[in-house]
Amino acid sequence: MHDDYPIVEVNTNFIHGSKQIHDEINHADRYFRGQHRHEHVDLFFHKHWITLFKISINSVIFIGVFLFLIWIHLKIHSVDSTSNIVNISVDILLILMLMVFVHKLFLRLFNYELDIVIATNFRILDPKRTVFLHWDVDTIDLTKIQDIAVRQEGFWQNLLQYGDLIITLSGSNKGFVIDHVSKPELCMQKINHIKREHIFSRQQKSHNHFYNNNEKDHPN
Repeated sequence: MHDDYPIVEVNTNFIHGSKQIHDEINHADRYFRGQHRHEHVDLFFHKHWITLFKISINSVIFIGVFLFLIWIHLKIHSVDSTSNIVNISVDILLILMLMVFVHKLFLRLFNYELDIVIATNFRILDPKRTVFLHWDVDTIDLTKIQDIAVRQEGFWQNLLQYGDLIITLSGSNKGFVIDHVSKPELCMQKINHIKREHIFSRQQKSHNHFYNNNEKDHPN
């Protein structure tokens, strides 16, 4: 049942059509770099697994080529035994190839885990960080969001249920794009829900502030 909704939610329930998505895990203790006071995480999600498709294909090709080279090396060695120096050199070369491949694969998978979009009660963050201490984050204030649209193009995006979120900001013609989002319509509606709660909270604070000032100016 939970596999239908890969998005982790916090603090609120969200109505999606006739289905209600309940909070599965309390992530009130989730923190991130640059978090503001009284800011909490309402939603976070990874990019769609399709972003790993290229490295997966490359891995299959490399493993096939690597096994073929080992087979050729053993075949030649069994037919025509050469010097130990040549054998050791070929073995070292094969080991270096394997180490480089494993290193690149590890970095790609680890960077995938770090590539998380975060929506808080104040803003949306799309951090760009890597294993090697690189940190760059695009931030959108919820109050500046004018519209959110979903872009799904082609057969595969609709079949695999991923696409782009296009966020239009107030006073700007340039759209902010979050690419390769899994179940983008669900994410769009959840972010709209967070935005409405944020606006309502600001209105409540403004109303309470106005009410308290009137109480001070006109005491009973």
